[in-house]
Amino acid sequence: MFQPNLPLPDCAPGEWGPSKAVRLLGLVPLSHPFAVISAAPDPSVHLGGGRQLTLNMEFEMTRPMLDFILRLHKHGDHPYEKVRERGRSCKVHSFEALLFNSQDGKKRDARYRFKDEKFLLVDLKVPQEGQYGLEIFAREKWEEKMVHCCKYLINCDL
Repeated sequence: MFQPNLPLPDCAPGEWGPSKAVRLLGLVPLSHPFAVISAAPDPSVHLGGGRQLTLNMEFEMTRPMLDFILRLHKHGDHPYEKVRERGRSCKVHSFEALLFNSQDGKKRDARYRFKDEKFLLVDLKVPQEGQYGLEIFAREKWEEKMVHCCKYLINCDL
């Protein structure tokens, strides 16, 4: 069967993978050291009834980081141009970006949390099959601008 090649998700230009995060910020990937992630549930798991695939990632912070922004892109969607929540425009918070997929209304969720002040844990909920781009931005101090530190290509098969 012929399947056309789709363009990559609309992410910031630059290299894919975590090597830039290691070089610039000392953010070391523990769970996903490569640029491409293949995500699929175990064959025994059925994700029917609106359940979504959850992907967990872990990084070690070799120096203290203050804040992060996560962006989960899918080709053709532009959720960061106008974020909507329950029909109202809302502000994107750096701690959590809870977005709705413009195609089918399902939630696209990208969150982070800290563990023991040394680890960054990233939790993603992917609403449907396809190819996604995850971008991670970070800063060490409030007076600094956010730095684009890495991006991953996620191939999701549900």
